Amino acid sequence: KKSWKLAWKVLTFVRQAGITHIYAREARLLFFIALYNFFFFRLPLLFAYEVHALLGRSSLDYLTDGFLTLFVGRYFFTTGQLQKIYSHKYRLKNGRSSVLPDAVDLSIFDLQLTKAEARKHIGWIEEDKIIGFCGRFKTLTMDKGIDDILQSLTFLPTDIKFVAIGGSDEDITEYAKKAESLSLGARANFLGSVSQRELAVY
Repeated sequence: KKSWKLAWKVLTFVRQAGITHIYAREARLLFFIALYNFFFFRLPLLFAYEVHALLGRSSLDYLTDGFLTLFVGRYFFTTGQLQKIYSHKYRLKNGRSSVLPDAVDLSIFDLQLTKAEARKHIGWIEEDKIIGFCGRFKTLTMDKGIDDILQSLTFLPTDIKFVAIGGSDEDITEYAKKAESLSLGARANFLGSVSQRELAVY
């Protein structure tokens, strides 16, 4: 919502620091950076855009991504399918994009631990059905689906529980209050950041 303000601050810093390349993951922020630079700053910048999803929720989103094709020199996609769909939709020429999947060190998660042992270690009941979420609870203040999960829990059997790991103190407090307002009690649990080793147990 504040991308238009942040973009001006970014370009001011870029000019002062003599930066020549901008790598962005947020379409609206990059839109305003490119727009301001074209009309006001006129800096010789090279733009790269890491695409995680198609916007496509409205005609404005379509125009945003279409506008970016005029300025972005290099695109990076997290999946080949996303690259294919996006390139077709916005007519990206070959050579302007690459696929760079998100990575994880699988050896960290290769535990000699059964599900029952892991649940006992954490304090969960073996029979419970667990919906798990790992990562930040919000991106740029936008909910990432946790609110929908909490709403859905009210329609599901009581042996289905939800555990979210990786939230800030502020977000944990906010979602705990939402869970309480929905009378979910111990069915919804929110935890802060943990180490990858701890995460592996969860």
